[in-house]
Amino acid sequence: MTSAAAPRTLEELGARPHTVPKPTTLLWLALAATLFASPAAAAPLPRAESRYSAEFRACLKAAADAAQERRCNQGEFARQDAALEAIYRQKLAQWPDDEFQKKWVNKMREDGIRAREAVCRYESLDDESGTPPALVFDRCRLRRTAERIIMFQADAAFCR
Repeated sequence: MTSAAAPRTLEELGARPHTVPKPTTLLWLALAATLFASPAAAAPLPRAESRYSAEFRACLKAAADAAQERRCNQGEFARQDAALEAIYRQKLAQWPDDEFQKKWVNKMREDGIRAREAVCRYESLDDESGTPPALVFDRCRLRRTAERIIMFQADAAFCR
């Protein structure tokens, strides 16, 4: 009795040849898995207003005109900007001897300021609500600074 020859390859067994995913596909899958598995992705970031001080809220309530509101905004901006600078100093302190990281943090700071100022200038010119452009600019600058702090805090919480 002759037996049939045993299959020698997977194709002979009926298996389909294995296809290797493209590297870009693997990269997107890894990115998606990271984003969907992270606790930061599960919860939305807090609104910028959540960072505003009680003094600022009281100042806004007492403000009778745009000039007084601008003073309130400028005072709160000084507080928020100091908090953001403290974050940058903390990041610089993480790498006391690494010149590349220091340059990167300083560039990140400069680019963030440049982007904030450009966006807020645009918003103040494009506003059609009748609000004085300087007030629109101050509100925007304050909001964007607080959002940047929230972003850094979320990043720090995610990276722990």
